[in-house]
Amino acid sequence: MHERAFHVKPAAMTTPVLRGSGPEGGRPYHPPGSRARMTKTKRTSSRARGTADPHGEAEPKYHERGLLRGLQVLTAFSVERPEHDLGSLSEALDLAKPTLVRLLDCLKFAGFVDVDPRSGTYRLGLRAFEVGAVYQQTATLDRVGRPVLAALAQSTSQSTNLAVLDRGQVVHVSLVQSPRPIRYEGYVGLREDAYCTGLGKVLLAALPADELDAYLRQVVFRPRTPNTIANPTALRRALAEVARRGYALDDEEVSIGLRCVAVPVRSAVGATVAAVSASGPKAEFEGKQLKEIVAAVTRAADDVRDRLGSAAGAANGRLLSPAWSGIAPHETLVRRA
Repeated sequence: MHERAFHVKPAAMTTPVLRGSGPEGGRPYHPPGSRARMTKTKRTSSRARGTADPHGEAEPKYHERGLLRGLQVLTAFSVERPEHDLGSLSEALDLAKPTLVRLLDCLKFAGFVDVDPRSGTYRLGLRAFEVGAVYQQTATLDRVGRPVLAALAQSTSQSTNLAVLDRGQVVHVSLVQSPRPIRYEGYVGLREDAYCTGLGKVLLAALPADELDAYLRQVVFRPRTPNTIANPTALRRALAEVARRGYALDDEEVSIGLRCVAVPVRSAVGATVAAVSASGPKAEFEGKQLKEIVAAVTRAADDVRDRLGSAAGAANGRLLSPAWSGIAPHETLVRRA
């Protein structure tokens, strides 16, 4: 009997959907506390179209130039110069003060810039920290987690993943394929629905009650297989079982013949910051072999936790992410309930 590759086609990278409006009766899901808003924009006239520069690239349109200028304002702040008044910003960026005031008002409204009411000086806001922490957290997870995933893949002969929760979906931030042809295949950056994956159920089980309630009210359940969880009541029961036993199981809920075991990665204070998983053929995730895989994935999750703590300490705090400092943006991480 010839062995054949067990390829699972990754789900399309789609935005999670809510009931109510938009395509297929839904709209993008934004967890409580997120700053996402819908705004109306005017059409740009044909006169606002860009013209070619000497290097052959088109000059950005008016609204795009506005965005670029806003980003330039943010980059004017640094460790050496964390604060600016209007005059110093105008000089540093070579922008007229009226234009700069409008840009700063937008950035202040979005939380990217704060202003001192007494001195009138500007500095970066908390939202800038949160966005930077998204990159910092995922980059650190990939760097720290990849050798752990490689060892786990070697010892279990399964594909291994490290993921975080983002806007109701699981995002794979590091992945190592099984060293054999029969395996699950995915890719870094892959988004999947949380309710039908082992990684997602581990992360959802750690959500505070109000955030889980919001997720369950708004998420649309789409059956991938006959085993896919199809309603909030069933998901609540599944998450309660995940919390009780300490790991989640995807039992052919995404693809027939595929099973996955996932375990949370927790910080020193008990916050769930990510999840580790091993995925492969269902027949290899049963009985004694399943127990061995659960134990191996649990050890790997603990290893990632320890390495993250060591990385933060070695950097003298510079690698601390919101999860480790006690601030957990809804867009990136989840807290332990």
